Amino acid sequence: MDRPKDAYRGTGYWVGQFVLLALFGVACLGGGLFILFAPESATCPRGGCEREPGAGVMLLLAGVAFLIVLLWMVGRYRGSSAEQRAVYAWVIMQRHTPGHHSRDRESMALAARARRGELTRQEIARLQALRPEVPYPGKLPPA
Repeated sequence: MDRPKDAYRGTGYWVGQFVLLALFGVACLGGGLFILFAPESATCPRGGCEREPGAGVMLLLAGVAFLIVLLWMVGRYRGSSAEQRAVYAWVIMQRHTPGHHSRDRESMALAARARRGELTRQEIARLQALRPEVPYPGKLPPA
């Protein structure tokens, strides 16, 4: 069964995740290198500052961590079908509805279950009620 042309695909969610991880990774790497190797006149233009050598290393490590997570997410993205990606993103975006307070860990666990096709019709209906204008992008489980 082909999805309608305007069916929810979750592309915006995935692109947003990739862009933010890449930006934070590159910014942290660049900031760490700047702190480590820039002259003191650039890092403390008015003078009187003490250099914290650990700060540059911590930023470098944070940048590496962001880039590792980015690579992990790209692997998850490529290892999933279009429907699995759409369903995963749909669950997370449904739970980020204004007025609905959800925890990220719970949202991601529920989204992982959705990607595996483990949600019940009742769970899908509860999520659908949060944003009725965005239909569930996957196949519904048997009744």
